[in-house]
Amino acid sequence: MVGCGNSQADAKKYVDSGNALVEQGKLSEAIADYNKAVEINPKDAETYDKLGTALVQENKLPEATEAFKKAIEANPKKIELYSKLALIQVNEKKLDEASATFQKAIEVDPKNAKIYNNLGFIQVNQGKIPEATDSFKKSLAIDPNNAKTHKDLGVALGVQNNLKEATAAFKKSIELDPKSADAHYFLGIALVKQGNLPEGVASLKKATEIEPKAAQAYFNLGLALDQQGKKSESIAAIKKARDLLREQGRTQDADKIDEGLKAMGQK
Repeated sequence: MVGCGNSQADAKKYVDSGNALVEQGKLSEAIADYNKAVEINPKDAETYDKLGTALVQENKLPEATEAFKKAIEANPKKIELYSKLALIQVNEKKLDEASATFQKAIEVDPKNAKIYNNLGFIQVNQGKIPEATDSFKKSLAIDPNNAKTHKDLGVALGVQNNLKEATAAFKKSIELDPKSADAHYFLGIALVKQGNLPEGVASLKKATEIEPKAAQAYFNLGLALDQQGKKSESIAAIKKARDLLREQGRTQDADKIDEGLKAMGQK
């Protein structure tokens, strides 16, 4: 028992040293100390968590992945660990693995709205839109006042051309968060697609008011205004989109708009 106690004390010293080194920005040395601590106490989820976080900061993602897996193994009920692991997997484009990680998290905490939302985001990027829609709906069943999730649900519904339900989702998102430029933008797109140009244009204008550097919103506003026959306003919005794209370094996209403007006799 004495030996065990000494080992625990030694592990704590390494952890404390690692914490201090992290604060000093000495990540490599901190990682070495955290590794020594988990060698002594291989069931210490908290130290594996610290180790994984430091490894991420050092951009050592494979090693960080293993650290977070060990942390989950030591404490499978700590949901934050699954999210940290999944984030690495997303960054490494391992979407199937990230999806599986969140599925395991749901098994541990089936009432966690954020996990369902994160899973939905991954499913969207996997092209699994119906599955993403289901995940967003499950998230909202738990947390019905999450504006972002309503917006995400609307996007998934829109991709499936379910524009009526998408519109309702975007409107709910705006009700909960009136300053969401994205929600106004996507609502505008959905309304325009349904032929409701006046409300669609109003929503797109609102998006540009909230986010004045939203080039895509200006561009689609220009297209919608063109459908209304408002040529001068349309050209002005499209030129604004082009100028913003150039400011943002997206020169190829800006050049494409220029080509379109020249075809219309504009500069």
